[in-house]
Amino acid sequence: MRKLSIIIPIYNVEAYLPQCLESIAAQLREEAYRPSNAGGDGRVETEGKVEVILVDDGSTDRSGKIADAWAASYSCVQVLHRKNGGVAAARNAGMDVSSGEWLYFMDSDDWLAQDGVSLLLRAMAAWSQADMILLDAWQNIGARELAWEHFKEQAVWDSRREVQKLQRAVLYYPMEYSEMNVPLAAPWDKLYRRDFLTGNRLRFREELLVLDDMVFNMEALGKAETVAYQKARVCHYRHVPSSITNRFQADRVRQDMKVWRTIETYRRKRFQTKGAEAGRFEAEGERAAQREERRAFEQAYFCRVVRSFAICCKRSFYRKENGKSYREKQAFVRRVAGRRPYRDAFLRADQRNLEWRLKAVVFLVRHDFYAGLYLLCLIQRLYERVRSVAGR
Repeated sequence: MRKLSIIIPIYNVEAYLPQCLESIAAQLREEAYRPSNAGGDGRVETEGKVEVILVDDGSTDRSGKIADAWAASYSCVQVLHRKNGGVAAARNAGMDVSSGEWLYFMDSDDWLAQDGVSLLLRAMAAWSQADMILLDAWQNIGARELAWEHFKEQAVWDSRREVQKLQRAVLYYPMEYSEMNVPLAAPWDKLYRRDFLTGNRLRFREELLVLDDMVFNMEALGKAETVAYQKARVCHYRHVPSSITNRFQADRVRQDMKVWRTIETYRRKRFQTKGAEAGRFEAEGERAAQREERRAFEQAYFCRVVRSFAICCKRSFYRKENGKSYREKQAFVRRVAGRRPYRDAFLRADQRNLEWRLKAVVFLVRHDFYAGLYLLCLIQRLYERVRSVAGR
């Protein structure tokens, strides 16, 4: 069994995939991953601790051929070609064929840091008993490069209360860690111990087309007993305007509703205590702690719902691609804000936990001032456009 499996889902990324793969290949060619020999066919037999699994999720451009050409040169690489089923299904497919003791999920439009492989292996060795390892990254917006870090110092969390705080931060990190400048929801800044995932039957939810990684990490941290943090920037996260997280999404609300139903089901199962279990909490004096834990999780959830509503305003409701008239857009936004869980979130989210932009969104919705919400979205989109141009 190899030590590390790097799993990369691929879909129509021919413009970015070569840089992603070359960032790994450059490190496989280094002394630590010295090829045993180069056969007459030019194929390099790499004896190392790493395997790379490329999952071509039904690409219609040259991405699949690029992956095949790269795999032909390295024995530690395999390519899976499958019908398009979404990034969650692609990650699960890669997980199913992986053999590494640790799994690292990388996006195909990102690239590893120059010493990313050795940093990953070092983190695995340092925290071999952890279930998950948090890592840092770089964010690249055009020519701009920003350092992302979770915390100031390396740390390990091995108590239920500490790990559950991390779980809430996956939903909405400013509520728990004001110093953090990188979201906790993504998988590309984490290592997962394989036995931990398989033992708890943790998989990406394939029915979710958005925020599947957030739900995956929420459920993983709900099971984790020990989580470590290694101060190491292992990859470069590329801000791509055309990516699924940034482009126009006509059905974003419908997709978000699937996520909310999943989290609601998880919340009910996690916090229900009946019969002997309820008695145990009462006998141990833990019912107050359980109520506080439930309240904190609920607040993180409501803050996340408010944030997603704001994202929908920018990427769906008020986009010109929407095709609706201004009056129709405002009527639709008002209807969405009145549905659960959005209605509950606007009424019950503690504004002390919210960023200033989200406080503004809550204020405008509560006062039925949707013209102001429309103006706020226009200003934010203009700011993002200027920021993107300035970064080129």
